[in-house]
Amino acid sequence: MKGKEINFPCGQNNNAELFKRSILEAIQKRFNSRIGNLRVGESSARAASIDSDGPWQSTYDTTKKEQAWLSNALDVQIISLEESLRELLGAIKGEVKNREIKIASVGSIIRVKNFQTGSFEWFLLVPDGLGGENLTVELGEILTISRESKLGKLLLGKKKGEKLSIADEELEIEEVI
Repeated sequence: MKGKEINFPCGQNNNAELFKRSILEAIQKRFNSRIGNLRVGESSARAASIDSDGPWQSTYDTTKKEQAWLSNALDVQIISLEESLRELLGAIKGEVKNREIKIASVGSIIRVKNFQTGSFEWFLLVPDGLGGENLTVELGEILTISRESKLGKLLLGKKKGEKLSIADEELEIEEVI
């Protein structure tokens, strides 16, 4: 979150848990909406691919095949997003059981300080396919970062106080929730 500094004391805190829950709700809402839209597109493409044959069958063969391919591609994308969302939810639920562990992993919310600008930013480390989303919650904005992204790979396994650099910027992990 640029511009807003939210301090949660070390250790689990109700505010930190509420913050994480609000982010989880925002990401579920965003991706469930995206999956719903993909389902509509997939249904339309599938319906167009199985339209009854008419006298112009040869003219429409290619279009029908393209619609079938589009339908299959959308179906694969839906399955991938659903699996990634399930993995994220599972990781977050698993973290609740392991509250003592403060190592950045999928489902972790990480506050990073940029030494060049002095600003703080919040990131949610997510599975593949869910990264690159800016989520707005009550307390501000948080960016989802895929574990496969350059920054995601740098953050994985890190703890509070560890420093890292990316693209000539020096960063420090201020908090892992």
